[in-house]
Amino acid sequence: MRVTGLVCFALTIVLGGAGCAPQGERHAAALGPTESITNLRAIQSRRFDTVNTRLLLQASIGVLQDMGYTVTESREEFGVVVGSKATPVPVRVQIVIRRLPEQAASIARATFQFPMAPQMAGFMPETRTDVQLYREFFEKLSQSVFLTAHDI
Repeated sequence: MRVTGLVCFALTIVLGGAGCAPQGERHAAALGPTESITNLRAIQSRRFDTVNTRLLLQASIGVLQDMGYTVTESREEFGVVVGSKATPVPVRVQIVIRRLPEQAASIARATFQFPMAPQMAGFMPETRTDVQLYREFFEKLSQSVFLTAHDI
């Protein structure tokens, strides 16, 4: 009777432990970046050869306003600009500017979102993946930064 109990206990430990081992790998894989997320970040981000994050922030605000967005929040100390555009489907945009460590460069990342599915506290935003929208924003931002940097 005692041997059967020990065998059952040992099998439970061995099989239970074996069933848990791959779970950690699945969790790590689920939390890691996928190819689609990496591609989206590449579309949303641009590198600028300047450490003047204030210039990038001011240029971002100007570009957003030129594109018809209303700037609702700007926090220079955090490098963040938030804006919105009242269209039939309202669009929200967030720009984050950060300096690259140990480099004479900065990164600007733009995220355009619109409300998608109703949730308990409002609408769950859906990130826009329209390459042309991001391309238009970053082309205008590049031009603005160039013109401002050269006092044109």
